[in-house]
Amino acid sequence: MTVIAKHLRCDAQKMCIQCSDYLWSPEKKGEHGAMNIYYYCPFCKMDILCERGVGMRFTHDRQGQIGKIYVCVKCGGKLVERIWPFGKDLE
Repeated sequence: MTVIAKHLRCDAQKMCIQCSDYLWSPEKKGEHGAMNIYYYCPFCKMDILCERGVGMRFTHDRQGQIGKIYVCVKCGGKLVERIWPFGKDLE
């Protein structure tokens, strides 16, 4: 977790050219009062604050259902969803 002056910083800022919200304060409220969910790569130790900085892999099961898995654009590992400011995993 990269915290600067109690603000969470997006580690994918240099890779993502669309980034405009790369620092989250501890008082930040999510959309419509929801939780602030960000993505963490346990392999690269990166925090990614929005879906624009992650990759997606799609899976199909036997019934034809499509599943979406968020992956790190740097190493391809599966990302973990976390909550800011708590920093705990959602699983």
